Formats: sequence, C-alpha cells, structure tokens
Amino acid sequence: MSSEYPLKHVRLEQLHQAGFNVADFICFPPHTLRGRESELRAFLTTHGRISCRHFHADEAKYYKCDVLYDQDDFE
Repeated sequence: MSSEYPLKHVRLEQLHQAGFNVADFICFPPHTLRGRESELRAFLTTHGRISCRHFHADEAKYYKCDVLYDQDDFE
C-alpha cells in the first residue's frame, strides 16, 4: 500500500490546507477501522448524516466503489 493511500484523501487534504472549501471528511485505509469506531461515531454525531465511500486497496484495478449516501445511524 502506498504511503499516499488513498490518493484522493491526500489531494483533498492538500486542497483544505491551501484554503479551499473542502467537505469535512475522515479516512480509514483498508483494515484500519477496527478499533477506531469511536472516531467514526464522533464524526457522525458531529455531522448528523454522513456518506460513506470505500476504496479498494488496489485503486489502479478497482477505481470506483459503491457509496452509501446520507447515513444517519452507525449501524
């Protein structure tokens, strides 16, 4: 896995740091969510609704993945 995984996350963070208006987001690389559920719960509590997109570890092969839009509960 690249140190710049996922590239989209890196670019969004760069835009945010440069002063551009970027939607608030949180990123969990593959296999890192377990044990960090409290961060996701806090993010959901802060925003009320979230959209969840997952990225495959091999982004070159699996470019687009499903999105769960407007989730309002943790389950």
